[in-house]
Amino acid sequence: PYVGPALAALALANGRTSVCLSPAALASGGQALATWWHEEGHVGSIARGGLLYCGAYLLAPEVRAGGEAPCYGAGIAVRVACGASLDSAVRDALDSLEGYGLDAAAKALASGIIASAAHTIRATGDYGGVVAELRAELAIEGVIA
Repeated sequence: PYVGPALAALALANGRTSVCLSPAALASGGQALATWWHEEGHVGSIARGGLLYCGAYLLAPEVRAGGEAPCYGAGIAVRVACGASLDSAVRDALDSLEGYGLDAAAKALASGIIASAAHTIRATGDYGGVVAELRAELAIEGVIA
């Protein structure tokens, strides 16, 4: 309850969106990458929707669900690419939804989007090109061939 407003003030002071990762997000390389891609999705939403999007996200559970679920889909794809099982990554994402104050309709929306992401990952190994981008970036850095 205290960190969020402080980070928002920092972002406003810098005049740009900022991403701050928690210690839990840095527990492993795969988790750090998955969390980064999740947060990168929010950066895109904020860049496109601005302050109006941020207000709607805070006020409307459906907007929050629609904003979080695709970001969890990206994180799931990255976790799977880093060796996690799809089922455990999906389960973790669904468990995380409990912390967003979603009503039943919004939770159903988010769960449906996550299920759709899981089907896409199962069928293609990717989700909107996230894994392809991850691999390209890791290759540029010399982490993978």
